[in-house]
This record gives sequence, C-alpha cells and structure tokens, in this order.
Amino acid sequence: MTATSTLATNIYGKSALATFPGQHTIAASSGIPIPFTTLSDNDLGATIVGGEIIIPAGVAKIVIFGGAEGNGGTSGFFSIIIMKNGSPVPGCPAHDHPVTSSAGFLQLSAVSAPIKVAAGDAIKLQAYNGTNATATLLGDTACFLSVMAVG
Repeated sequence: MTATSTLATNIYGKSALATFPGQHTIAASSGIPIPFTTLSDNDLGATIVGGEIIIPAGVAKIVIFGGAEGNGGTSGFFSIIIMKNGSPVPGCPAHDHPVTSSAGFLQLSAVSAPIKVAAGDAIKLQAYNGTNATATLLGDTACFLSVMAVG
C-alpha cells in the first residue's frame, strides 16, 4: 500500500504579515492584544479583524512568527505570547525580558512549532507590561505578526 499525501501544495509557503502604524501604550502591570491593522505580503488570503489574523479556508497547518519592541518602567519585565482563538499556542511559550533602569527599548520575538488550524481561526500577539510604569509599544516595522502555511 502506498501512502497518499493530502498536503495542500498550492498554499505551502504562502504567508501574511500584520503591522500597525504609530505607537500604542500599555498601562503598568497589564496586557493587551497588539492592535494590528494592516496586512501586507498577503499571498495567503488571510484577513485581519480586531487586530487578529484570520486563517482562510484551505490552510491546515501554520507556523507563527511575532515580534514587538517597547519600553517601560525601571523594574519588572516585558513579554509577548502568541495566541490562537484566545488561548496560548502549544509549542510557543511566552517570551519575556527583564527590565532594568538601563534597558531602554526591548525587542522580543516568538515563533511557534507547526500548529493545526482551520478556516476562521484567529491568531493574535498579546503583549504584557509587567513593569512599574506605562510602556510604549512601537508600531510600523517594530511590531509584527506573521503566519506561514506549512500544510
């Protein structure tokens, strides 16, 4: 017997990249979904709703990439986590960085293991400001969320 592949080769390697313009603030000791508003390099056919990338039909497995740059107080931490349908993604722990008085702007990135998805699944990047002051999240190219189809 021969194995038959069901890989949707017409979507393999296609992706979507979400960004947002300007800056966004996060209050001390609070988290927010990063408010992505713009999709570019979108040969996957995804959409963006409420800051989340919505997976189109025909995609069964993706890898997720996310990044954020921000600054905050003088102690605590800054973190990001990839979420699928409002829950943390298995295979992608939160990424955080301690903040000190000399930290300045912090750059964080996260990548998931390949995960199964279905049409309509919502992917977002959550940022958490665990510092003692309001943080500034930089937009444009400093914060991004990208999904790439791998099956």
